[in-house]
Amino acid sequence: HAEACAKAMNGFVLGGRAIKIGRPHHTGPQSREACGEEKRPYIMPMALQQAVRPGAPQVQAGPPTRIYVGSVFFDIGEPQLKNVFSAFGPVRTVSMIPNPETGKHKGYGFVDFEEHASAVQAITTMNGFDLAGRQLKVGW
Repeated sequence: HAEACAKAMNGFVLGGRAIKIGRPHHTGPQSREACGEEKRPYIMPMALQQAVRPGAPQVQAGPPTRIYVGSVFFDIGEPQLKNVFSAFGPVRTVSMIPNPETGKHKGYGFVDFEEHASAVQAITTMNGFDLAGRQLKVGW
């Protein structure tokens, strides 16, 4: 299922930039492996875990369905991000954290799926994914 989504989204233009679909990879002297560092999972700061835009759903009982998405290109809005993450399953809400100074978002937000399995698949596939020239940081 993920491969079919990747084929469908590869080359899709979002925010004026073409999306490149593929497995994340590190090349060149700045890769973690080249620097001798171990690959570590991305851990979201507690302050970001607690940031909720007014009206966004609060934490619910059961397995988590709400994921953090960071390093989002500033011209990509909530509807476009919802389209990208809908490839993993039905999305309840997308909430980007607004920046009152610029009128755009701050580059991070939250995607809430209807099912836990969709959230897990999105994290696994999209963490490190190049979206519009920026590597996404996706996690709990």
